[in-house]
Amino acid sequence: MKKLLQLKKFTFLFMLVLLFPGYISAQELLIYVADTNAKQVLSPDGVTNDSVLAEAPTIAIFEEDGYDVQIFQITTLSTADQSVIDMLDEADLIYIGRRVASANFQSPEKEIWNNLFPPIMTENMWALRGGTNMRMNWFNSDGIYTNTTIEDSALVYATIELAQIDDEIFEGLDELFEDVDITDTIAWWYGSHNTIDPAGDFGNGTLMATASTAAGDKPIWVRFEDGDEFYPGSVDMPAGERVYFGLGCERDNLYQYYSRYTEVSKEIFLREAARLSGHWRGESDVKKFNYGAVASMVYFNPVIQKLVVEMDNLNRMEVFDISGKLIYAAPAKSNKLYVDLGFAESGIYLVRLFDNNNNFSTNKIIK
Repeated sequence: MKKLLQLKKFTFLFMLVLLFPGYISAQELLIYVADTNAKQVLSPDGVTNDSVLAEAPTIAIFEEDGYDVQIFQITTLSTADQSVIDMLDEADLIYIGRRVASANFQSPEKEIWNNLFPPIMTENMWALRGGTNMRMNWFNSDGIYTNTTIEDSALVYATIELAQIDDEIFEGLDELFEDVDITDTIAWWYGSHNTIDPAGDFGNGTLMATASTAAGDKPIWVRFEDGDEFYPGSVDMPAGERVYFGLGCERDNLYQYYSRYTEVSKEIFLREAARLSGHWRGESDVKKFNYGAVASMVYFNPVIQKLVVEMDNLNRMEVFDISGKLIYAAPAKSNKLYVDLGFAESGIYLVRLFDNNNNFSTNKIIK
């Protein structure tokens, strides 16, 4: 009897999570992909350099901003249990750490990582390569620019692309930092740095910012929309939004150059993460930031046949199976939409609701 009550309690809580995820956890779940087994003994003093310690400053940035950060030990997803994929798909944001070996993202792993629904953000430029050393294939290049000769205290400056100056992510930035002019260069990074080097070809990505390096301007912030090929002919496309936000560098066999943002670029970094995850950052010195978090409701979940979805300014809905295949799409004529899913087989599905501004909310349902 006790076991039966426990099972009922678990089932009830599970249903609450599915129906009202925002009321169960006040913190957005950020899954931080790391390699907890990566260690290197440095000569001549024999000091062990631990990968997780190297990632710790970036993890701390997220934790201090209020995320529920869970470390995910990199594994071979192509042979992993489906529950591992499901767990990753439940994240509000996935961040791929800099120390994770890029070989973990080559085919057949590439296809699985690109098919994950949550937004993914990373500075791991090695994992994003195309070309002869293809990994996740975000860029049509396997070139990496490296500068390890610069002093630790030297500043690297960045330029925001003129076409992106009006992006909401910069709103109030000049008030928060009085000496910042986003139409001019911004102090972005200290010391040694790496970046992807795609020779100016960003495919279908949106270039947000470039860094001024000794070898010319290099991309440090590129956005990729879900459902669009990374570049023409790549075939690969993301199931959720993707962002490259980089400069993290390895130097002298040390890994302390992963999070050397200035206060300005760290604020932009956190705003971009908030935009992706819908993270509520609370009250700042200037205004409240809540980038595109969309409230929505899904009724009759689990679904037997009929599904009802509701969202302010609802424009359309899309339903995907767990592999990322679009199985149903419909426009909306009001803020509530009634859907007959009697044709769908039993399983887990993702329902994506779009408003008139193309903001969206993703809900998991069981059929």
